[in-house]
Amino acid sequence: MELLLIGERYSQNLGDALLCECLANICKKMYPDSVLHELDISGKQGYGYKNEQTGIAKNKKIKSILKKILSLYFSNVLRTYDLSKEIKRIKLAKIKYAIFSGGSLFMDYFALQIFILIKILSWNNIPVIFNCIGLSELKSNDKINLYLLRYAVNHKIVISVTIRDGIDYFKENIFSRTDLIIEKTLDPAFELKDYYTINNTIAIKKIGIGIMDIRSINKTGYITINEATYILVIKCIIKILRKLNLDFEFFTNGLVDDQKYAEYICKILKEKEKMSERPLQPTDIVNNVVRYSRIISFRLHSLIVATSLGIPSIGFIWENKVKEFAYLIGNSYFINFHDDVINQLEKSLKWLLNEKLEVSFPKNIKLTSEHIESLRLNRT
Repeated sequence: MELLLIGERYSQNLGDALLCECLANICKKMYPDSVLHELDISGKQGYGYKNEQTGIAKNKKIKSILKKILSLYFSNVLRTYDLSKEIKRIKLAKIKYAIFSGGSLFMDYFALQIFILIKILSWNNIPVIFNCIGLSELKSNDKINLYLLRYAVNHKIVISVTIRDGIDYFKENIFSRTDLIIEKTLDPAFELKDYYTINNTIAIKKIGIGIMDIRSINKTGYITINEATYILVIKCIIKILRKLNLDFEFFTNGLVDDQKYAEYICKILKEKEKMSERPLQPTDIVNNVVRYSRIISFRLHSLIVATSLGIPSIGFIWENKVKEFAYLIGNSYFINFHDDVINQLEKSLKWLLNEKLEVSFPKNIKLTSEHIESLRLNRT
């Protein structure tokens, strides 16, 4: 049996790459005789791939100018061009199932690519599984992207859809089929302990502070924070930790913009020596997080990794998916920027730094492996 796994396989936000690796490992364990083919939904060929090899824009200066002028449209053209090239290398006639790996794929940014993939897969009569997909940055007034996603998820070749977050919006605005039951499942990264060697001996017992680029936070529209507030929050964290004689370190999920912003914050706060190295592979995120005794972070997958490893954590709610995650693990100490953030932060850190704190793993929700197993993909 040959399977095609589709996702943000080579995203520099390595949390997305991690979940793709976890799903691949789940499939390998469940179907040891299967052959797996992985396809990056943006047509990337590796973590350093910048779409610079396309025939559209080999010249960096031309690409830079065009990107500024055409912005998202140009990005879509580039990614669609690269995706079309990458899918041609796969012998679709041999593929038995295509699985969208998960993460925030139901969003404006990927709507066109998902639509095109469903078209191509339908021409080849390949059944499709949407696994643990999240909704993000999906504007209800964007009729074109909503149409593309509705067409894709309601297509007859789709045999299973599970959702990570945003399930109510998905049911009300996108999904209309009555022959499939939509379930909520856990992100594949919740199962990372089954597939990665966890080296607890490298723990440094510091508090990890996960940084995210402020522009990425604000562009979602869920919240808007200014840089002064952002820096004030980080200063408050440092002040509390130093008062308790606790060491700390800044880290990111690998995205270049996040890393640059974290380094910028460290420079402003004169804490350059507290910046960890940028992770370059999905395993680096796991190895980073396992080093810390506690984390407080923006990026969702650093929080998922921490929960999977039994490391207490709190997050900043910058999008609905983080709010849903907090509810999922029964943690009421996640910080909402809509309210008195400093007062919340003091209470949340007091809770986080409790020595007897235990991490709660989500209950009564299927693991990705449980759902994939229930589909019995290897049946004849």
